[in-house]
Amino acid sequence: MQSLLPFPSVLEMMASDMAWTEEIGTAFLAQRQDVMDAVQRMRVRARDFGYLHSNDRISVSSGPYVEILPLDPAYMVVPYYDPALVFVAPHRGVAIGAAIRFDFGVRLGPAFSPWGWGVTRFAWADHALILNNVRWERTWANRASYLHPYTVRPVEHHLLIPRTAQELRARASRPTGRARNAPRLNGSLFRHGSSARASSQPALTQLPPCSLAR
Repeated sequence: MQSLLPFPSVLEMMASDMAWTEEIGTAFLAQRQDVMDAVQRMRVRARDFGYLHSNDRISVSSGPYVEILPLDPAYMVVPYYDPALVFVAPHRGVAIGAAIRFDFGVRLGPAFSPWGWGVTRFAWADHALILNNVRWERTWANRASYLHPYTVRPVEHHLLIPRTAQELRARASRPTGRARNAPRLNGSLFRHGSSARASSQPALTQLPPCSLAR
């Protein structure tokens, strides 16, 4: 939420459907690994079907984890797509190249640094979220006692926005430190008709179709 403060229209959209917003947050708190793995599965599917690929605005990695990075790290582009289209095999005659569009973007500068832009990223291999270069350790188990330790020193603001895609990738691959031990959450994010639930976590039924979001 911190990184979205400069974008009140996005927060307004999330506030207009609190059930949907709460479901996303609950899923990430309770089953972060399942959520991140689901995002990667959907990205791989869109890439393998030919819908998701590098272009003049983004770079799509071909490694074990599909990362979508802007070619200009200071200009964040927003994907526009129909999840009913890009996550299924293309039919004959479908224009694959136009299925995912990047018509809108936001120019980020030092003014966005206090909100975490430039130092916030996913560490896919570790199933971690890095906020202001600090590993985010909130879980479903410790949600009631959460403290916010993430601060940015003003003197460093001019260093936070990477200048190139290579620098952004290098920053994202830096070691994040040893992960703390966390309780194992059983079960899958996707439960089709099953009534089995772990008593320590909520019932999670589906992941909203936002798998291409950065």
